[in-house]
Amino acid sequence: MRIYAKSKENGRIMPIVVAAAALLALFKGVSALQNGANGIIFIAVGILLLTVAFYRPQTAVDREGVDNILNIAFIKKHNLWKWEDISSLFADYIKAKPDVIIAVKKGRGAGTGFHVLREDVPRIIQWAAEANDKMVIRHNGDMDIDVPGRESMSREEYEASKDKDVDIKPQNFHQFAEEARKIKAEKEQIVADAKRRKRLKKLRAKRNEKKLEGWK
Repeated sequence: MRIYAKSKENGRIMPIVVAAAALLALFKGVSALQNGANGIIFIAVGILLLTVAFYRPQTAVDREGVDNILNIAFIKKHNLWKWEDISSLFADYIKAKPDVIIAVKKGRGAGTGFHVLREDVPRIIQWAAEANDKMVIRHNGDMDIDVPGRESMSREEYEASKDKDVDIKPQNFHQFAEEARKIKAEKEQIVADAKRRKRLKKLRAKRNEKKLEGWK
């Protein structure tokens, strides 16, 4: 099964206009050559415009990864990003409502994004999670995405895990979430201890002013 990203709508008129301009340029180039003039430039422009008119980029997602497909006329070129090579995935539910933008990135290098239907997001995340347990997966949607065998974390836990004082670097997503929760719990304990010490300083021992009857 493959999920195809939504293609950008450039309209139906533009490709026709570009194709017509390409045919006109080719006609002028051929006519110029027949008349003994230099028509190579027109022919080159015509070929270039034809390439643009028939250019159709497409993105497909499956269990293997993200496949960026370049369609030029009858020629197809695949550029597959395997899930094992992708370090992070972010599903943005807000920017392109009602669609969702899936942004994937390879380490600190290149990244790419594509639009999908809202109902396709859970399956895409499931494929990514099953193939790569080191991948950081996030989303800002109002729906719960439950992937068996994977843990999730809140934004506070995620931010806490990026603390510069942390020496332990988790090896996978599960350790990443566990370490984040430990750091959050330690910080909350430090704050609680500080508040308790502050309250103790304010307390003072009160002297009992009452006197027993008959006491002199």
